[in-house]
Amino acid sequence: MGSIYPRNNSLWVKYKDRNGSWRCQASGFKVGDERKAQGLLVHLENLIRSGVDVAKEGPMTVERWSRLWLESRRVKGVVIVDDYESRLKNHILPHIGALKLRDVLPVHIEEMVLSLRNKRLAPRTVRNIYFQAHAMFGKAIRKGHLTINPCNLDEDDLPAKMDKDPEWRATAIYARSEVVQ
Repeated sequence: MGSIYPRNNSLWVKYKDRNGSWRCQASGFKVGDERKAQGLLVHLENLIRSGVDVAKEGPMTVERWSRLWLESRRVKGVVIVDDYESRLKNHILPHIGALKLRDVLPVHIEEMVLSLRNKRLAPRTVRNIYFQAHAMFGKAIRKGHLTINPCNLDEDDLPAKMDKDPEWRATAIYARSEVVQ
C-alpha cells in the first residue's frame, strides 16, 4: 500500500508500480487536501491492479477505457463486438471520449442521449448506445476505476422501445434460404 507525504506545501503520492518498483509523483493537491490525495492514491493502485502501466499511459480517459473494455469483450468471444466498436466510434466517443473516466457525470450522458435523439436515430438504436455505455461504465466500477455509474438516466429520459418505422416489422419476413442459413 502506498502513502501520501507533504513536500513544499504540496502533497505527493508514493506507490508501487506494476513491476514492484516504488514511484513518487506530485498529486496536484495542496497540504490540507489529504482526502483528495488519498482518493488519487487509491485510484492509481486500482489501475495498477487491473494491469495498467500508469507511468506510461497517463490518466484513464473514456476512450482508453473503451479500448480495454472492448478487448475484454473480444477475449470472451462476444459475438457483437463489431456492433460495440461501431457504437463507440460513431456515437459515444465523439461526445465523451476525451473526458477522464472519473470526470464523466450524468449530465454528460444526458447530453449525449439528447444529441443522439436530435440526429433522428431510431429509438432502439439510441437505447442500445445508452445501455452499451452503461455496461462499459459498470465494468469500470467492478475494476475499481469508478465508484458510481454516470449512466443513471430514468426510463422516461430514454426514447420508447419502438422502431423508427413502425410498419417495417410486419414486412420483416425471412426467406426460406435465410432460415436454412
